[in-house]
This record gives sequence, C-alpha cells and structure tokens, in this order.
Amino acid sequence: MNNTIEQYYAVWNLLLARVRMAYPSTLQQIVHWLLNVTVRPRVRAILKLVFQGAIYFIWRERNSRLHSGVNKPATQIVKEIQVQIRAKLLGMDKEIFLSYQVRSRTQESFISTWFNQFQA
Repeated sequence: MNNTIEQYYAVWNLLLARVRMAYPSTLQQIVHWLLNVTVRPRVRAILKLVFQGAIYFIWRERNSRLHSGVNKPATQIVKEIQVQIRAKLLGMDKEIFLSYQVRSRTQESFISTWFNQFQA
C-alpha cells in the first residue's frame, strides 16, 4: 500500500480516536459516510473539517517528503490539524456571536462540541 494512503489512515484514526461513534476506515467508505451520517449539524460540520484537514495536511506532508525528504510522524500531523480546526471553529463561533443570532442555552458552540466529542 502507498505510504501516503497508510499515513492518511493513521491520521484519520488518530483524529477520530475519541469520537464515540463507529466510523469507516477506507477513503471511499469515509466519503460515503460523511455524506450520509446522521448526527447533529455541528458535529457534521466538524467531521467535514476533520476530513478536509486530513486531506490537506496529508497532501502537504506528501509534498514535503517529495521535495525536502522530511518526514513527520502521524501524531505531529494530527496536532497541526487539531490546531487549525480549533482556530476555524473559534472563527465560526465568533461569526455566529457577531451576527447576533439568538442561541438557546442548550446549543453548544462549535469549539465546545469539538472538545466534548473530538478532543479530550
């Protein structure tokens, strides 16, 4: 199997290690699952960000390996993805706050959903 694909699966599994739901492991199944999974809208949005982040950072890592010969472990890539996702989620929460949308007390912010469901 291709090293990039193996690393993608390692990153995907590390990113979703704390999620309390069954998720697929092959790329084709992941795409189908993301399109059809029944979860709350905030969780769906975060899952899509996780997928997009994994694709982008694996692509970036592949290019780095090809052009500079530097290899990062999957754990380091996951940390970079998590930092970017948290920054994006904070921005999404800020947009909601600034748009003066009324939120019910039971509605979690994106960042709290992230920490409650994805990252301990």
